[in-house]
Amino acid sequence: MCRTVIKLCVGSNLIKKDIERRSLVGKYEYGKIKLKYRVARPDEDKIFRFFCSARYNRRGWRFSYVSVRNRCFLNNNPQIANRYTGLNRCSFKRLGSTGFLSGIRRSSW
Repeated sequence: MCRTVIKLCVGSNLIKKDIERRSLVGKYEYGKIKLKYRVARPDEDKIFRFFCSARYNRRGWRFSYVSVRNRCFLNNNPQIANRYTGLNRCSFKRLGSTGFLSGIRRSSW
C-alpha cells in the first residue's frame, strides 16, 4: 500500500529510471555469474580462463545488486533507505508529517 501512495507523490521518471537500472544490473549480474563459472571450471583452456578472469575483474561494483537495492525513490539517495517504503529517513519524515503517507504517526522525530 505504501508503494502505491509513493507512486502518486513521486514523478514517474524516477520510478522508470529505477526499474531500468534494476533490470540492467540484473543483466550484468547474470553475465558476471557466467564469467565466474567459466573461470572456476578446470576443464577449460588456461588462456580462455585467464581472459574470462580479466573480463570479470573489469566489471566494477556498479554492476552488482548492492549498489541499486537500497535507494530512495524521491532523491535517489543511497544512504539510510528503508526497504519497505523505498524512501530514506528524511523523505519519510517529510511525507509522514505532511500527511501523504497514511497511518504514519510521529513517534520520536
